[in-house]
Amino acid sequence: MSIRDDSTAHPGASAAPRRPNPLPMRLAIGAGGLATLSALVVAIAGPTAARVGAAAAPTTAPGADSPDAGPVRTIVRTVVLQPGQSAPDGSLAVPVAKPQPMQQQRAKIVTCQSGVCK
Repeated sequence: MSIRDDSTAHPGASAAPRRPNPLPMRLAIGAGGLATLSALVVAIAGPTAARVGAAAAPTTAPGADSPDAGPVRTIVRTVVLQPGQSAPDGSLAVPVAKPQPMQQQRAKIVTCQSGVCK
């Protein structure tokens, strides 16, 4: 029994074409997905994370008599008062105007039959 080499059996036949390497495209898609995920995380959690860790920046007291007074933290607290409540003593109450209601106008509806309008 003899072993026959198929490449010499048909001299005109060629080997099947090789498939392109998928690794570069997979890396590009992975990098794009990672960039998209990073942008979504920053857009969703970014403002919240910035607010949680943010503290009032130290400022110098404008009327400090002694040179070793150092920085003073300014803390601003906002309170929304319900109707009938009064502001605490020593606080600054700023009235907020209510928005004006929008006037609703009815639209005139005109229907035409077969393109003839009267």
